[in-house]
Amino acid sequence: MKICSLKSMLSIISSCLLLSVISSSVWAYTINGGSIDVGNVDTLLAQSDLGNSSTDGEKSWVESILGFEIILEYKNDGNFNWTKTDPINNAVDYIYAEHLDNSPEYYLIKMGNLKISPINYSHFLFSNLNEFSYAVIDLAAFGADLENINIGKVSHYDTFNDRSPVPEPATMLLFGFGLMGIAAVGKNKRKSI
Repeated sequence: MKICSLKSMLSIISSCLLLSVISSSVWAYTINGGSIDVGNVDTLLAQSDLGNSSTDGEKSWVESILGFEIILEYKNDGNFNWTKTDPINNAVDYIYAEHLDNSPEYYLIKMGNLKISPINYSHFLFSNLNEFSYAVIDLAAFGADLENINIGKVSHYDTFNDRSPVPEPATMLLFGFGLMGIAAVGKNKRKSI
């Protein structure tokens, strides 16, 4: 059995990481004529009709969906500038981006009357993907007739983060120890052959 050297393992890992970065940016949306990469469309996790609920009511609903406690990072009651993304291959789409402060993991959008039958959803919870500093939404995913929905119906949005995030330096340290362990095992196997 041939054992990979540490150099070849690191080469494979770095190649995989490079390919994942390249592939995610190939399908990413842009704004301002391609000058700003805003990432891919964020994942719609849940929708509900909470009516004119309070910030605490919205936070409780988000926690019930996610299953853990969150921190409300920011509430924007109308000071936003949703920008239509640049079309990809001249496609007509309804994808908009908004710059978000604090790079949240999740955000909630409260919409005005969407005229959805039979249920009129008002609140939409998204998982923020790729480029955390931007919310990227597809209005077609809101379930309304595209004739009855427009970005101007956004009432407000809230941004949230997990209450107990894993510190990044600790994650990288664990990853480094794992690589050193793999290298040590490979070196010991090579010596015993």
